[in-house]
Amino acid sequence: MATLYFPTFLRRMTEGQAQVEVTADELGALVAEVSERFPDLRVHLLDETGQLRPYVRFFVNGQDARALQGLATPLQPDDKVTLVPAVAGGATAKASTLPILPGIRRHILYGLLATVGALLVLLFYARISTSLAIFWTFGLAFGFVVQRSRFCFTSAFRDLFLLQDGRLMKGVIVGLAIATVGFTLIMYKAVPDPTQGMAGNVYPTGWHTLLGGLLFGTGMVVAGGCASGTLYRMGEGYVAQWVALVGMIAGSFVLALHWEWWWPNVISRQPKFWFPRALGWGPALVLTLIVLFGFYLLIVWWESRAGGISTWEEPTGPVRTFADRLRVGWQQIFVRAWPAAAGGLALGMLNIFEYLYKKPWGITTAVSRWAGWVAYTLGYPAQNLLYFGDKPAGKELLSHIPWLSGGTLLNWGLIFGAFTAALLAGEFKLRFPRRRYRYLQTFSGGLLMGYGARLAMGCNIGGFFSAIPSLALNGWVFGLGLVGGAWIGVQIIRRLP
Repeated sequence: MATLYFPTFLRRMTEGQAQVEVTADELGALVAEVSERFPDLRVHLLDETGQLRPYVRFFVNGQDARALQGLATPLQPDDKVTLVPAVAGGATAKASTLPILPGIRRHILYGLLATVGALLVLLFYARISTSLAIFWTFGLAFGFVVQRSRFCFTSAFRDLFLLQDGRLMKGVIVGLAIATVGFTLIMYKAVPDPTQGMAGNVYPTGWHTLLGGLLFGTGMVVAGGCASGTLYRMGEGYVAQWVALVGMIAGSFVLALHWEWWWPNVISRQPKFWFPRALGWGPALVLTLIVLFGFYLLIVWWESRAGGISTWEEPTGPVRTFADRLRVGWQQIFVRAWPAAAGGLALGMLNIFEYLYKKPWGITTAVSRWAGWVAYTLGYPAQNLLYFGDKPAGKELLSHIPWLSGGTLLNWGLIFGAFTAALLAGEFKLRFPRRRYRYLQTFSGGLLMGYGARLAMGCNIGGFFSAIPSLALNGWVFGLGLVGGAWIGVQIIRRLP
């Protein structure tokens, strides 16, 4: 029988075993066998569609299985198979060489055509509104970055509990720290005296914020993607994530139906706590950065309890000529997964630029507008609901046509940007869940995300990634809810077949 070796940090999911013997006669059968034997490990190896996650690497007798026959690689009784996760940031595409005409790879051609399509959309909206064109551009940039760095907040929170892997969460903290400095400068210029006003994503903070975070955190793990993760995975071809988006739209509308109770009885009675007003600009900024650094150290300690995270980085090969340098540069930007810290840095900077232009990054406000617009077009009098009548997120609902909305263009741009990046990297593929109940699972997760995000008045982006840099207490409370919800979500998916 062949022998499979596990890295140290995965052994707590294999009952402490460093190696196991398997009866499988090929690599694909080996994956199925160990997934059946160790249910906790299955979540790490297989995605929501039952396919091998792109960041998982198998080496057969020291050779990368991708260079052999992939999952069809035959196994002999004395073969030694090693499981090694890829470098932080997620997937790395199959080995590729620089596409120089002639002989350009097909997926590169498709990616270039998608790029041309994105530019044509940009030109179309530029003729209608410069603002819409700018939001489309921001969306493309966000989509490209999250796809290249595999930057999913679901993985960041989930993997802390499931794998004791904090690489993505450390990237999130880097992004928060960068955005905090930039946001503070922007807000200080807008409101020099914090007692005279507020700026940024500062929302009423109370138990509804924590509950919203719990619901959203649970939903994102169950659905397999947060708000931003759902959109970029849609662009990668994950069909189940389109179902999750439908769930988010439905959840937003259910919350709108309940808003008549939530707003007057709970949310409107809660205070907005803004640290600059309580402490002053300098202390608020310093305190936020210190707390973020403390959480960074806490995550490093948490990882160390698992024995460290083993990583593997695909070799680049010799770099001697100008063509070699172009090849390596192409692979580092368009093929290889970016480090999580680089993704966090890029997203933090983009968030600053979007705020400089108009407002901090957000996603689910536009989703809630889609919910009201769909309901109205289907004949439901959504305009009579308090949520769409009085709440800023729903003002001018009926005149707010989705394809003429900045928030919509931002979200659609994110999907298309991720789609283009996936094509260029050779990672786009339509992925259908192998088990039909996954559709119900992702819809349910989306339902929880939609409800929780609008209850807390923000998702993992607007209510967390843009709220903490706004020096607002609601961002921290929502983040606490995300942690609790992610833990609940992990317990749920561990019990799913």
